[in-house]
Amino acid sequence: LLTVMEVVRGGGGGETVETVAVLAVDPSDRCPPYQAMGVPCGGDVVQDGQVLIAPSSFSVETGDSIHFLFQGFQDDLNDTSKFFGISELSIFGWVSSGHYVPSLHGVLVEGEEGGVALGGADEEPVEAGFDATVFPGFSGRGYAVLSYGSTELPMVSLNINLPRTATYHFVLRYINLDTPSSILRGSVLQDSSETDFRFFLQGSSQCGSEPCYAESIITTDFVTPMTFDLAAGPISMVTILPTSSNILLDYISAIPEEIYSAPSLSD
Repeated sequence: LLTVMEVVRGGGGGETVETVAVLAVDPSDRCPPYQAMGVPCGGDVVQDGQVLIAPSSFSVETGDSIHFLFQGFQDDLNDTSKFFGISELSIFGWVSSGHYVPSLHGVLVEGEEGGVALGGADEEPVEAGFDATVFPGFSGRGYAVLSYGSTELPMVSLNINLPRTATYHFVLRYINLDTPSSILRGSVLQDSSETDFRFFLQGSSQCGSEPCYAESIITTDFVTPMTFDLAAGPISMVTILPTSSNILLDYISAIPEEIYSAPSLSD
């Protein structure tokens, strides 16, 4: 099952088609050909009966149109109408000067999409949770359950596809089930460069049972916010969890400078 978002440009028989985003039920099998062309492709994100699709920035001109194609389980586009009924289409972001810029969710990676390696072993998918009574208001389809003992040395990795070259600040949404605060160490990897950072995670005594937010901070004083000059394209975030950790990770968002440094913002 695929959901394909396309922009059809031009008219009068001279149309060109650009695929700007793809969702797949089986992303490991279906996504590689699209990813090789630089098209964002990931697993289906279904929330409250909605299919959420997040392309990178793309331009539109007068006369262009945006198409959504649904390909069914039997690879037969003619038979998919019986499976899908679209009641509403919403676009979240900004549209100005002929360009669509995605909202912060366009540069966001869900915790449940990450992988974890224990004690140097091969990486496996993180354990995912879906209980809204445990993590109220989680985004995407769930959250990552990062609960490990003192000898497991968990290393969690998340991949983000940045839409453009910019200075970014990272924000993490989480619940720390442990009472004391803790430090989450991590690195941002892009091509051959690696930059270390920290997240200061408040404990349950500060946040209670509600989600908290932590921002990327420099490694020397654990207070000063840290930013990263990153090029457009994929990056990896690798974090080493504290010993005996008990953390629920909703997402990590890469926020561009024009957002986090703006004197005022309006939706």
